[in-house]
Amino acid sequence: NRLPREITKRARHRACVVLPMCLVKNEPSVLFTKRSDDLRRHKGEVCFPGGMVDDEDHSIVEAGLRELHEEIGIEPKSVDVLGILRCDWSEVHSLTGVAVTPVCGYLGSIDNTEFKLNPMEVKNCFTVPVVELLDKANWTLQRFNAPVFRVPGDTEEEKVVWGLTGYILHRFTRLLPSVLFENEGVSRSISFSIERGDIS
Repeated sequence: NRLPREITKRARHRACVVLPMCLVKNEPSVLFTKRSDDLRRHKGEVCFPGGMVDDEDHSIVEAGLRELHEEIGIEPKSVDVLGILRCDWSEVHSLTGVAVTPVCGYLGSIDNTEFKLNPMEVKNCFTVPVVELLDKANWTLQRFNAPVFRVPGDTEEEKVVWGLTGYILHRFTRLLPSVLFENEGVSRSISFSIERGDIS
């Protein structure tokens, strides 16, 4: 197990997001946040919890878990960190101008979880069942643009996933058919597409 890896000076100007997998009424789902309308950048957008690496963070993973806790109140110790989602780092950088590392974490059942949202950063949060993420009808794919996911029934388009989040989510759906969410954890068959500790 190579996680976590220390952050070198070369990696200081980096960011991390956590892709939170969970169970909602025993249904495999993914958790999203909607950014506050008061933020200067990307306000009101759907995203994964995350942010820039701080000087006190000892690893990319630690940075992601810190942001997860600061934004929605999930304790780092309650997250089963599975690894780093394999991405084309040049594509990620082209979308954001920053090297962003997606960390996959399993929260378990969140049926009784009381999220403590930071109102300065997060407007609300919601979950989407895996079965909807795998439905191609919910995706818009265009050449030279990041994939866009629309939650079924979202007539107000309040839950449109696009940009970097859409890119990461679409990459993740490629391995979802091999992932088995269970009451006591996640099948490690996921490891073929998630690299433990690879932050390069």
